[in-house]
Amino acid sequence: MIKVDPTKHTHWYSPWNVPVAKVDSGETVSFTCQDTWNDVMVDTNTIQARAMHGYPINPVNGPVYVNGAMPGDTMKITIEDVRVTSDATLICNDIQVCKAFRKYITDDEVVKFPIKDGQADMFGVKVDLKPFPGCLGVAAAERMSTLDQGRHGGNMDCKYLTKGSILYLPVFAPGGLVATGDIHAYQGDGEIVGGLEVAGEVDLKLEVIKGITEPWPILETNDRWYAIVSDDTLEEAGFKAVQCIQEFILKRTDRYTPNHLMLMLAELGDVEVCQMVDTYMTMRFGFEKRIAPELTF
Repeated sequence: MIKVDPTKHTHWYSPWNVPVAKVDSGETVSFTCQDTWNDVMVDTNTIQARAMHGYPINPVNGPVYVNGAMPGDTMKITIEDVRVTSDATLICNDIQVCKAFRKYITDDEVVKFPIKDGQADMFGVKVDLKPFPGCLGVAAAERMSTLDQGRHGGNMDCKYLTKGSILYLPVFAPGGLVATGDIHAYQGDGEIVGGLEVAGEVDLKLEVIKGITEPWPILETNDRWYAIVSDDTLEEAGFKAVQCIQEFILKRTDRYTPNHLMLMLAELGDVEVCQMVDTYMTMRFGFEKRIAPELTF
């Protein structure tokens, strides 16, 4: 397994980033990720969130160049493992971030919850950790902050990017330039004010699928396929995710007419929220694999 230099981080998904490692398609790469606060507050119990204002956050480890990946291809990313390395998790309760819920926020702070035996202790409530990278992406067509999300992936905050799932991303720059970070030990749909932020390690198998691509990230789990779409509003992102999935299926099977497929998706599919706190709103639409069990990317 190839290990990315843990000191190499970036705050951009950019086609102009200099790769910190080069690998062949099919190799597994281990990424070492700081928490979203660049690991600067690990010794604090509670601190004013405004102390971080003006500092870059959401570092990602990488990027990694995958030989053979070119625009028009797809980067197949298998998440082989996600490990939490922090002994506590930090969550931000920041008025600047949580503008929509400002009237419910009485303190501007970052709160620390201890982690022990695979659980976070949140005010006496034990939460089983389900870690995933909040940021996972390739270089965008133009430079984008790691706080943003889009066709390249990025800060999608999708809680199903866990061990065993597969993410398919369109490639926009030679080598793909894969980078990941912003590990969440746990997060509810919508993210609302943030995930349980931790440092961690992510093992990714990186494979190039030549000559085929989808317009938006596609996620495969054990029992579902998802399209993950980001847009200005939840409604726009949701509608585009449904359309993306319909076209994804119709390109790969003639099992249904378009009309009949929509009926199946209406009953065996779900529109779900990934996050609603970042620059763009991120939605996913997923359907049960039994709709088309023969389907592959």
